[in-house]
Amino acid sequence: MLNKKITQAYNSNGINRFIHTSIGIPIPFDPDWKRIGFNISGGADTAILMYIVLKHISEQNLDIEVHTISHIRIWTSRPWQRTVRLNVVKKLKDYFPNIKMVEHENFIPVEIEMAVIGSVIPVKGEMKSGDQIENSSYARYIGFRFKLDAAYCATTRNPEHMSKKGGDPGRDYLTDTIDFDQMVYGPYHTGLFPMQVKPFMYYTKDQVICEYFVHDVEELLNTTRSCEGETGYMNDASVAEGITNKMVDNGFENAFIHYTPGDELPECGECFWCLERNWAIKEAKRKLNVISS
Repeated sequence: MLNKKITQAYNSNGINRFIHTSIGIPIPFDPDWKRIGFNISGGADTAILMYIVLKHISEQNLDIEVHTISHIRIWTSRPWQRTVRLNVVKKLKDYFPNIKMVEHENFIPVEIEMAVIGSVIPVKGEMKSGDQIENSSYARYIGFRFKLDAAYCATTRNPEHMSKKGGDPGRDYLTDTIDFDQMVYGPYHTGLFPMQVKPFMYYTKDQVICEYFVHDVEELLNTTRSCEGETGYMNDASVAEGITNKMVDNGFENAFIHYTPGDELPECGECFWCLERNWAIKEAKRKLNVISS
C-alpha cells in the first residue's frame, strides 16, 4: 500500500521511471541520465542504495557517470569516519569497476556543527546549523558544477518504537500522506540543478537493510558504520572487547591525534544509531528467515 501511494505521488509530478528494490520501493531513475550523485557518509543506507542503482547501471550497460558527495565531519572526536567512507566507496568500485566514479569531498568545521552551536543561522525563514547549510549548499554546488541529472540521499524514517530514543526528530515522517516536496526537492525544473531525491524517507532501516541479504552483499554491510559513539562509550566497548591501540590507551580523548587508519574499532552499542542498526539487521533477518552465521 505504501509503495503504491509513493508511486502515485511520483506519477502525479511527472516521474514515471523507476528501479525497484526487492520489496518494491520505487527509486526514481531515468536511463537517459548522464550523471548522477549520491550523498554518502559511510553508513549502511546510502551504500545499499548506491549498490542497487550501480547494479542496474551495470546490468543495463548504461553510460552514466556516478559522483559521490561527502563531508569530513567531527574530525577531532570521530576521525575514523573518513576512512570508513573511503572503504565503502572502494568496495563499490570493486563491485562495479566499469562504472566511472568521481569523488567530491568537503570539510565541515566542528565549530559549526549543530551539537556545538545549535540552529542559529536564519535561512529562508528557518533556523539552521552550519553543518545543515554546508550539506545542502555543497550538494547544490556539485550538482550545478558537474551538471548532475539527479542526486540521491538515503535518509530513512525513524522506527516508531525508537523515535523518542535520541534519533533525529526530523526523521519522524508520517506515512498517512506523502509529502512529495520533501521526497523530491531542489529547483530541478530550471535545468540548472539536479533533481534531489530521498527514495527511502518513508521506510524504516530494516526495509533497507534487507537488500544486503537479498543481493548477498553482507561484506558491503560489514564495511559500513552507523555508530556515532565517542570517548566514554567507545572506550568502554574497546576495553570490553579487548581492543588495544593508542586511542584506547588515551581513553579516546583527542582521538584525532592517536587514530591510525586501520585501527580496530568497536561499535559502542549504546548510541541511537547502533540500536537502530542492530534492530534493523535482526528484524530484516527475521523477515527473510536468514540464519546467522
